[in-house]
Amino acid sequence: KLTGSTLAGIGDTFGYTDTTSPYSKWSVRALASIDGTLYAGGDFTSTANDPLVDYIARYDSVGNRWKPVGNGLSGIVRVIVAYDDTIYIGGDFQNAGGNASADYLAKLVSGTWQPVGTGVNGPVLALAVSGDRLVVGGAFSSAGGVSGVNNIAVWDGNDWSAIGGGVTDGTPEHLWHSGTPEQVLARVDAIVARGNDVFVAGDFRIAWNGSASVNANYVARARWDTGLQEWNWAGLDGGLTIEPDSAFESYTDRLEHARALAIREHPSTPGFDLIVGGFFTRANGQRSYDLARWVVGNSDCPTDGPTVTIGSPGEGTTITGTSVNLSATAAPSASAQLTQVAFFTNGVLHEVVTGTTSPFTSTWSNLAPGPYTVVAIATDDADKSSASPPINFAVKAAGGPT
Repeated sequence: KLTGSTLAGIGDTFGYTDTTSPYSKWSVRALASIDGTLYAGGDFTSTANDPLVDYIARYDSVGNRWKPVGNGLSGIVRVIVAYDDTIYIGGDFQNAGGNASADYLAKLVSGTWQPVGTGVNGPVLALAVSGDRLVVGGAFSSAGGVSGVNNIAVWDGNDWSAIGGGVTDGTPEHLWHSGTPEQVLARVDAIVARGNDVFVAGDFRIAWNGSASVNANYVARARWDTGLQEWNWAGLDGGLTIEPDSAFESYTDRLEHARALAIREHPSTPGFDLIVGGFFTRANGQRSYDLARWVVGNSDCPTDGPTVTIGSPGEGTTITGTSVNLSATAAPSASAQLTQVAFFTNGVLHEVVTGTTSPFTSTWSNLAPGPYTVVAIATDDADKSSASPPINFAVKAAGGPT
């Protein structure tokens, strides 16, 4: 936890025993604060003080230790949420609490894990509350006996239903659970809700309104029509893609996907931003590396701040050696004067260059071969700042491969 400017550990140490999955060291995968208590879920199967903590735990702030939750799980917990005053969990587990019907999704009732109706038939990766509904996402094809839900479904406390025809057409990949790789063709990894809208992200390209397909490209919106009493899917502009980049072969070798979502309400104007994180290089065709926002309403970002662009190195260039000269050109906002340009390299502050006129220059040395990103942030004496588009380049050793 962050106290002031200091990071400190929480409770006793988690332990784990699953060593067959390449992701087994990702001990904590889910956090949720419910009624003032912090819950953690993941791969762990014990703590330093309690061997009975399996895959989910609650934090005892008085004793500064983690304690068991429920009556035993057999696999990874990936998401935790409170719905209808009850704790729900999703993940890779089966037979939660010894209940043969509690696979992949379970709720805690009087200290015992219970099934949610007749549940779903595959891993649950995302949960979100939308009004009086629990929206469930993951890698499954049926929910509560309703077939063809395609990776997303709704639980209303009594019954299961589909959200249109769900989402499909992802890239076949392996989802590890309980130490076993299972190939999935599409998946929903994140869900957020706002009003009658449900936003989903994951590995899929198509959403379905009946037999009509909707181009989604890894992020989409489902809206509940209160008049027709049905869900309708829509894409978010052109979605997310990876474009070829000669300096970053590692991007083109990887599979694009979205993994995280958040809603940011505009503090002073109507509307909101949907923030999307994942692995991509373009959002609706605009350069955006791994993080993007979809704006609803007027953007509340200032439009009269300073401007800054990086002139060197150029986008997509390859540099031979161990150092690179950074150069940025900036201009202040109206009736203001520049005070500094800060260079951030691979997300870390490299140097603050003070001054009032361009160019602003710096040298980045001792670089190992590989891909790099640099961003410049200009600030003026009106206390306004803005960031340049990120510049991505590669470094290769002298005499190394081209």
